[in-house]
Amino acid sequence: MPFELGLFVAARHFGGSEHEAKKAMVLHEKAYEYQRFLSDMAGSDFHAYDGRSDLYCKHIRDFLAKDCAADRALYGHKIIIEKMEAFEVRLASAADADGLDIENLQFVDYMHILTENDVFECAVKPGNRKN
Repeated sequence: MPFELGLFVAARHFGGSEHEAKKAMVLHEKAYEYQRFLSDMAGSDFHAYDGRSDLYCKHIRDFLAKDCAADRALYGHKIIIEKMEAFEVRLASAADADGLDIENLQFVDYMHILTENDVFECAVKPGNRKN
């Protein structure tokens, strides 16, 4: 991760105006653990999730919501988690119906299931979607 983050920071700094507005968020399981690897990044947007998937989801949702326009409002993280859990059940069922191993889906199989079985629901509130 430090290498990729370094590339991102360098691109934002040296990449010209098209890269200046880019934003990044770094998630790490343990608070302040990143300082062992990234001591020069103090004050940046780091978030710890303590191994909890609900915090992981909340941090990502909140990061994305900061830049959402009012007409693109996101559900709260609890609803997103509920939708993800329901999605995983429907995905497993659809994979089973197609005779596929859910643990070893190929990208093409995954996309087929998403498009043919309508198992995907967006995190954007229905009344706020732009087409």
